[in-house]
Amino acid sequence: MPAPRIIVEESVRELVPGARDAVSKLDAVREALRLLQAGERALIAAKGAWGLWRVAAREAWMRGDNYFLLEAADPVEAELAGVGYGQLVVARAAYAGQLPSDRAEFEKLPLREKKVTRRALLAGAVVGATMAAVEKPVETSMCAQRGVGKACTRCLEECGGKACAAALCSVELLQVPGYGRDALRDYLRVLGARGPGYLVWAPRWLLHRLLQLLREPQHRPVAPVYIVPVGCSYTVGLEEALAARALGLHPLVVAEDAEETRLDPYCGPSRGKWLDTVAADYEKLAGEKLHATSLEEAAERLAATPSLKPLPDAAALLNRGLHVLAASEQRRLLGEDPEHWVPLRTPYQARITVDPERCTLCSACVQECPTDAIELNRSPEREELLYTPARCIACRHCEEICPEDAIRYEDAAAARPAARRTLVAEEAVRCIACGAPIASRQLVEKVLKQMLSHGFPREALLTVLLCDSCKAKYQFGIIKPDWSKIPDWARRYIERAPSGPMPGRGRGAAKKR
Repeated sequence: MPAPRIIVEESVRELVPGARDAVSKLDAVREALRLLQAGERALIAAKGAWGLWRVAAREAWMRGDNYFLLEAADPVEAELAGVGYGQLVVARAAYAGQLPSDRAEFEKLPLREKKVTRRALLAGAVVGATMAAVEKPVETSMCAQRGVGKACTRCLEECGGKACAAALCSVELLQVPGYGRDALRDYLRVLGARGPGYLVWAPRWLLHRLLQLLREPQHRPVAPVYIVPVGCSYTVGLEEALAARALGLHPLVVAEDAEETRLDPYCGPSRGKWLDTVAADYEKLAGEKLHATSLEEAAERLAATPSLKPLPDAAALLNRGLHVLAASEQRRLLGEDPEHWVPLRTPYQARITVDPERCTLCSACVQECPTDAIELNRSPEREELLYTPARCIACRHCEEICPEDAIRYEDAAAARPAARRTLVAEEAVRCIACGAPIASRQLVEKVLKQMLSHGFPREALLTVLLCDSCKAKYQFGIIKPDWSKIPDWARRYIERAPSGPMPGRGRGAAKKR
């Protein structure tokens, strides 16, 4: 994705390394609107940047332009985080450059402003209505690349296509234009975010007011505060909240339903689902609430002394991604016992069990798993179905695809989600000609039973004991297998099949090679 064009306002020119041209506040807004109209990304660097953002975004909203392409960076944010302003601008540009903002969807919204531009009237279906960008999940090309597009629609099903669906997607296959986990990872890396402190997600429309509150002496935070701009507050998922804790940062979500719902109809209805899933699961794992607060409540909470400490290797874990960082925090919260599972409401992680009486190790789930969380390990002696929870995206596709109805799934977090474990193991049946493993005994028995019940001749049942290569050679008369090597349990099925005497017995027996 292209990086945003940085518009530097005169008051911060000396604070932004490499800044050559600087403009007035009015010209900053005009330039931002020009870029938005052309469909380009822009970032306003200025004192009071989020106030300028509101002016430009509101005008873009009136015109039907995509205001999700606009970002801002205020020096107060840098002061709160304890970093240089230039570092904040670079971090915010990296954040904005990763967001799928150019894929914002436009829908008709009631226009509540008296001033209506010609562009707005032309964009709307009727007078008094305009097209506005809304934060709604979109299925990205990542779905197709990972092979998940057809396998997983749980997030959209849970929320009916509303914004909170993005929070329920464990690998961000669903994205919204104003927020993203990959973007958050890069943002935190550039800032060098570490606790004790706070990580605050706040809607862009409210950031000007939030920063004004935090500048007041009675609300001045006593620890670093890292602010993450979002569109809808309820797109924040469990993984990000756990990753924040791993960095030693208390997660805090700022939400003002009236303002957000007016500008994005998908945000307000998401609150209940978000509280019942993401917030409830966080409290179950962390033992404390994940607050979705008003501006005033947020200012009060940020004035308290934080108590969390980062993991010793938090920086290295963050380099590997938020998922790895969250998994490490999960282990710290739940302990080291790999058998300790906590049921969840979100499809953040999964616990999979397999009924060994039903499973034939046919590998259907292995072939269909979009993230290779399930693997089949074959050796001459046995076959094992292996499961790696850390790779699992909780799509439930394995449960649906299993032809034997042997897999059972539940949303749950493990104390050691990265530990690979064996789901089921079976004795391997080997080719009676070359000795190569064919399949599990249970699968071979099932095939023999079905062939016997359908009246297949004995000759057909015999070929089940050959690998594909030897089967072809046998059909062309290249090899003569040693039928005496047929296991006794398989011989019982083959002897019941119609046709002449068993090879290896009587006058019709094939000669040993």
